[in-house]
Amino acid sequence: MTLFKIIALIWENRHSRHVAIHLLILLLLPSIVGVLYGIEYNGKPMQLPIVIVNHDTSKTAQSLVQMLADSPNLQVVKYGTENNEVEEALYKGTVAAGIIIPSDFSGNILNGQQTSIMVFYDGALSTMNSQVRSEIASTLGTIKSGYLISIAEGKLGLSPESAKRTVVPFSYNIVMLGNPTSSTTNMMMQGMLLTIVQIGTVGAGAAICENRRYKRFLGKGFICGLIGTASGLATIAVMHYFFDVPYTGSMMTGVLMNLLTSMGMAFLGLLMNKNNQGNAEKAIAGISIISMTQLLSGYTFPLLAMPKIFQYITWFIPNTHFINPIRDVALLGQSFAHEVPQILWLLGFSILMVLFASAKFFSVRKKSSVQQKQLESERTVTA
Repeated sequence: MTLFKIIALIWENRHSRHVAIHLLILLLLPSIVGVLYGIEYNGKPMQLPIVIVNHDTSKTAQSLVQMLADSPNLQVVKYGTENNEVEEALYKGTVAAGIIIPSDFSGNILNGQQTSIMVFYDGALSTMNSQVRSEIASTLGTIKSGYLISIAEGKLGLSPESAKRTVVPFSYNIVMLGNPTSSTTNMMMQGMLLTIVQIGTVGAGAAICENRRYKRFLGKGFICGLIGTASGLATIAVMHYFFDVPYTGSMMTGVLMNLLTSMGMAFLGLLMNKNNQGNAEKAIAGISIISMTQLLSGYTFPLLAMPKIFQYITWFIPNTHFINPIRDVALLGQSFAHEVPQILWLLGFSILMVLFASAKFFSVRKKSSVQQKQLESERTVTA
């Protein structure tokens, strides 16, 4: 039988066509979305938008503004003239922070008086605030050190080197591992795309109806899992080879973690189908909860900042043992041995999903058989 005849037979059957479309979407959509995201974000650092209102026209204030503008992690989207422009920008959500430099900023510095600037943060963007504070504090610290060094040179008569050692007795270097360029693509895209793969795998499993033959039930589940694995690996390959997203760790670890997660998700979908009495539409409607696991797993919001109860709950979420570790493997080069606890968790998850789905299959088939016998008995009595 030729490939075209097989495709024609599948397309003629309404249910087979429905499942085939799900599997095709699962196989292709994550990679397509990955290409679109990669084109948009590839190579771009995570720049946080800010607005600056500068009431001081002196060189000192202009130097401060320029240093903020030159920061690789900050993007000055607006230079305002009125203080209320900061509030408006924050309320509109166009910036993460706003800075107001008073008119007497440099005058107070030159006269030896204390001066200050106002920095406003958007409290709703808690994940950005720490980076904004760090960048602004670093810039202000540099200017402050330069001012103190000039004072030490002028009033104390110290040489430039002695003044520097006196004002700044020690220095420190910050080394960012895994994502030194602060690339949005490196940090976010892989996890977002693999979550799409998981949703698609669960959806494909939930679309499958098999009530008679257990071997076919298992076979369909494993096929869904393998297609989900292929989709996940293709997504990682697209991001790595076309958009230079690093993958420095063990390839075997990545393949195995993708396989175990996809198998577990496929049989989770089959289980959801059986729990909804084979109603694929209802089962698919319930898979949206999978998208929440990315947030709860700590991928986009650190676990250490979550309430204690959520830190315990995250252990039961598959993404905690897949999305976060696969990022460590890709960016930090973690070895297979380091990820063994996560792999064992995923193995247990996939086995449990197979067992639960199988138990539900036999339960539904037994119930269906009892109902069929009762119906036949009623027909016999009626006759």
